[in-house]
Amino acid sequence: MLLTQPMCIVVGDKPGAFGSYRDGCEIVERAASKDKELVVAEGWSHYDLYDKPEPVKIALDKLIPFYTRVLGTVEATGTVDQKVGKPARAKSRANDHGDR
Repeated sequence: MLLTQPMCIVVGDKPGAFGSYRDGCEIVERAASKDKELVVAEGWSHYDLYDKPEPVKIALDKLIPFYTRVLGTVEATGTVDQKVGKPARAKSRANDHGDR
């Protein structure tokens, strides 16, 4: 069984060169997750979702509440208040090699 975690897939509905709209729809359809959502940015392409303000806003308006609900809240310090477990703090490379 694959793709069992909560998922939110964002696609543009404007046809592109490699079928990201079709693939996004198929992923959501085939995923075993019970908590899944397909967000379609109507009138925008896959590439528009990279850096054009309007489609990015469409995506973020759905993704931010999704991640907040699924992962918890992000504090101003950048640490995550997770529902399950705490993230491990990464060691700096200097500390790993004994450098100061």
